[in-house]
Amino acid sequence: MKEKTENIIRRHKESHISRRQIAQKLNLGPDDKAAFRKIIQELEEEGRLIRTKKNYYMIPGRADTVTGKLQCHRSGFGFLIPDPEYSGLGDVFLPASRLGDATHGDRVLVQISDAPATRGKRGGPPPKLFSRGPRKEGKVVKILERSHKKVIGKLLFLKRPVVIPLDSRFHYSVNVTNTDEFDLQDEDIVLVELTTEPSQQTRPEGRIVTFVGKPDDPDLPFKITIAKHDIPLEFSREAQWEARQIPNVVPADEIARRTDYRDLPAVTIDGETAFDFDDAVNVEQTPDGNFRLYVHIADVSHYVVTGTALDNEAFQRGTSVYFPDRAIPMLPSELSSTICSLLPEQDRLTLTAVLTIHAGSGKTMKTEFHAAVIRSRARMTYTEVARILDGDEETRRRHEALLSQFELMHALFTLLHRRRRRRGAIDFDLPEEEVRFDQMDNVIGIFKAQRNVAHRIIEEFMLAANEAVAQRFAGADLPFIYRIHEQPDPVKVAEFSEIAAQFGKDFQPDLENLQPRDFQQLADGFDDSPLGKYLTYLMLRSFKLAVYSEKNVGHFGLAAKDYTHFTSPIRRYPDLIVHRLLRAKFLHRKGARPDVPDEAGLGEIARHASERERAAVEAEREIMAWKKAEFMNEHIGEEFEGFVSSVRANGFYVELLDFFIEGFVNLSTMIDDYYEFREEELAFRGERTNRVFRLGTPVLVKVDRVDMQRFLLDFSVSKVLRDPQAPPAGKPKAVGPRKKGSRKKGGKKK
Repeated sequence: MKEKTENIIRRHKESHISRRQIAQKLNLGPDDKAAFRKIIQELEEEGRLIRTKKNYYMIPGRADTVTGKLQCHRSGFGFLIPDPEYSGLGDVFLPASRLGDATHGDRVLVQISDAPATRGKRGGPPPKLFSRGPRKEGKVVKILERSHKKVIGKLLFLKRPVVIPLDSRFHYSVNVTNTDEFDLQDEDIVLVELTTEPSQQTRPEGRIVTFVGKPDDPDLPFKITIAKHDIPLEFSREAQWEARQIPNVVPADEIARRTDYRDLPAVTIDGETAFDFDDAVNVEQTPDGNFRLYVHIADVSHYVVTGTALDNEAFQRGTSVYFPDRAIPMLPSELSSTICSLLPEQDRLTLTAVLTIHAGSGKTMKTEFHAAVIRSRARMTYTEVARILDGDEETRRRHEALLSQFELMHALFTLLHRRRRRRGAIDFDLPEEEVRFDQMDNVIGIFKAQRNVAHRIIEEFMLAANEAVAQRFAGADLPFIYRIHEQPDPVKVAEFSEIAAQFGKDFQPDLENLQPRDFQQLADGFDDSPLGKYLTYLMLRSFKLAVYSEKNVGHFGLAAKDYTHFTSPIRRYPDLIVHRLLRAKFLHRKGARPDVPDEAGLGEIARHASERERAAVEAEREIMAWKKAEFMNEHIGEEFEGFVSSVRANGFYVELLDFFIEGFVNLSTMIDDYYEFREEELAFRGERTNRVFRLGTPVLVKVDRVDMQRFLLDFSVSKVLRDPQAPPAGKPKAVGPRKKGSRKKGGKKK
């Protein structure tokens, strides 16, 4: 009856149909009513049916409707980010008057209006550069799912206590009812759980569940971020107890059951500040001249068993979270830094992937997996390995016994990287940020993290191992958890290609059949200039996020048909699940624990892990922004050299030369001339001086203001430095009206 019910609604001529009409078309008898109500409820829960008002239903996509996630702007308006099935639509503008009771982050049903979104009116959207047409406009007709049941805000004792959300995208305040349960003062920061939903008519109510911090607490931004993203700092007592019961040495009887690789010259290669080592590698040459790569991964699944407190806690966390000055691990340090860490000259349990790779083509000819035991020969750093490969004599002397290993690693890396490039994998090699501290833990600067060939060697080996595991499961058609990256949204790719064309980049991919190689070839033409970095950033924005899934759709960015995460079970829960699956399906021994989930369970783990990964990324980004603002707050009024790194219609961003930090120069601060915006060049040109600000223009800027609530930096231009590549003069496009008396009618002189 479920399929018949859905077909009746789908074939109905009008967009909506009542429950009574459906029942009449089904010719239901008195005994069928309970089953009918259950079917309607199931269809609604599965998203195949949407209730638009009391007892009226519609199929998603009918009557110019679209579902998606609402992103609000602090000015009041919002945008709908459509669900994947509407990938060709693009974002939908939602004026403040058409948001209804929906708030930032909600999943909503939106009806598209005939009139496109207008620009420039009060409450309208910001201008969209290089748009392929007017942006569609709509209104929220139904809230499908509330995303934020908790908010963080400032407590104010008014006529009755209220909490003002710190995130200005939440356009409401909350009445709180339980302040007497805490020792609170005015302007304290608290976490509130909503007990009623926000609406246009009434203020929501809520209960304070956590005191976050005092307004003058220097560590408040960290505490806010942790509370906002629900990242636990402490492990449960049960998990800590279980971790303490695990011996910190490997018993002899377990060694006897495993493949013994302790005689191999395996080494770990990590950063200088790493404190847990979950992967070790070594390479050997076979008698026929091919390569044999060993990737040894800490066997966390031997110690963290399904259903234990340790396992439940690891699942809830999903991932370790890394901040500039601290880390929040997925597992207690009794595991992550001791028995599960591949420390030098210590026996450690691993799951080892052994890949035999053809020396000519780089193709993997044979793959084996073993429950093994290893003994790492050395704890190497990326810096040391790079120095060895660069020929540094002193470093080579200290590691003389391992020199042939590193040379083999480099040769194999070159082969694997060349093969991956040939198949079209996209390799941006983007720089990362690094915060440096003095001895008193004060920030002394944010710099571009140094990457060298050793980083790339380890990355290439991990990619090879991840792919080999995924291929084994895909070939056996067994339930599995994959790391997937879907094809980009064709609409966003089309918009990006339009921008790239303005800068002389010929990028015309087949939007019906996008291939990674198209993007790789374009990215190869990007240099390290501001323009190259800007186009790289825009290209990445046209991509979808990589996520975990029980459905294998491949990894677009890596041009890989099968891919997973296998190499970091200490810090990623999906890797731990992959280890359990590998042990159960291919390394099964008598008495082994059948502790693997079915496909439905894998789907739930994949969704939860993807959500926790996004929360961790957002938290890490927020803490980095805080550290930048904190550092620049000590330099207000000072001047720094930089260059224009991106351009907006109302100003431009400047990246500092000495630090990996950006600030915004608002057009309103440029009072030495009237600057006109050339949209096609992403440039501003002075009417009187003919001075040009475009991507890469070198400038001297002053730090005017630091917003320590939103972690934003405001700069002003003190001086334009020598720019030998200023574009030729041309007819500019004015932005905004002029005051009476200017050369053109209706303008504003700056």
